[in-house]
Amino acid sequence: MRKCKGLYLTGNRFSSQSISILSDALYDNSTLIELDLSDNHISDTGVKFLMEVLLTNKSNLKKLHLGSNNISDHGIKYLSDVLKVNSSLTYLMLNRNRIGNTGVYLLSNVLALHNISLEALSLSSNSLIMDSSIDSLIIMLTHNRTLKELDIKCCNISEINIQRLQQTINDKNDFKLYTDRYRNNNCFIS
Repeated sequence: MRKCKGLYLTGNRFSSQSISILSDALYDNSTLIELDLSDNHISDTGVKFLMEVLLTNKSNLKKLHLGSNNISDHGIKYLSDVLKVNSSLTYLMLNRNRIGNTGVYLLSNVLALHNISLEALSLSSNSLIMDSSIDSLIIMLTHNRTLKELDIKCCNISEINIQRLQQTINDKNDFKLYTDRYRNNNCFIS
């Protein structure tokens, strides 16, 4: 596993206990660049185990896929703590979880004030993300200098608030905002 650059473990029914074992194996790994754990059952506890590994700062992980893992705002707290200090992660997929407005606030805060590496973030298909998240996202988009892509498709955000987000990014060159505004607008890699 020490020379492995990508580990794709989608749909393996991993639980938080399985992730605990995997995390132990990842502690001293500095070669892994991409980890895909989408469509498992790792939950907030599994996120905690993974984030303990990333906090060691030995990791060079750039892409992390955690879509469809029953992660809630509680798990986002662990993730936000890591994003404050981690400078290697550039791509984070959190689609199809149970993230809500509190999780968006936590992520937005850390991305606005601390993180200097994340370039792509997917929050799509988190139906608990609603209009009350928009102010946090606007602040994050105003202050963050590295994020280039944000996917918020299939969240419960109104058209007027999507327009507000669009106005916020109008000054950003080459920024991609994925929303339900145009039904033919494809997601970046899911």
